[in-house]
Amino acid sequence: MSWLRRINDAIDEIVDYRALVPLRIAAGPLVLLHLRPFLELAADGVTYRDRFWMPFVSWFPAVSGDVYVVLLWIAVFSAVLISLGLFTRVAAATTAGIVGYNLFVSQVHYHHNRTFLFVLLIGLAVVPVGRVFSLDALLARRRGKPLPAPTARRWPLMLLRFQVAAVVAAATRVKSPSDISTAENTAIQRSTT
Repeated sequence: MSWLRRINDAIDEIVDYRALVPLRIAAGPLVLLHLRPFLELAADGVTYRDRFWMPFVSWFPAVSGDVYVVLLWIAVFSAVLISLGLFTRVAAATTAGIVGYNLFVSQVHYHHNRTFLFVLLIGLAVVPVGRVFSLDALLARRRGKPLPAPTARRWPLMLLRFQVAAVVAAATRVKSPSDISTAENTAIQRSTT
């Protein structure tokens, strides 16, 4: 068997996604924390259009302030649905879309943690994490039609792991007090001086 065939088989392997259920449950409160400052400003009648803002690309659609506030509340509702596990994939895709819109509508909104949340929400929208420990699963059992096991191809999980690893690696590289590329350790340097 060639190495390319082994890689392809590993990517296509069916895996269980139960391990991502805690991430699904935590995603709702994380989105609520993310949206809180925007909702507080919206309660005072201030949206992104009332301050300096610049979209990432000139053709990006800019909605009115009222529509923007409605989108924020839809994201709040969808985030709660994600944590409860009700209509999980639709809720995760909706939340990811609105969090992404909020991220890209103004360069002022860009922060690495918001981008990371956006990536995680996309990951949750792609994988079947709503089939266990969720209201969807409970309702399906009560109807006598239990949902299939939370299994799917491995590639979305590998992609999500890569994204998380890339963020951790970048944070380690940026925040490390030593120069990793030359293997110099500042703690050793301090002890010898």
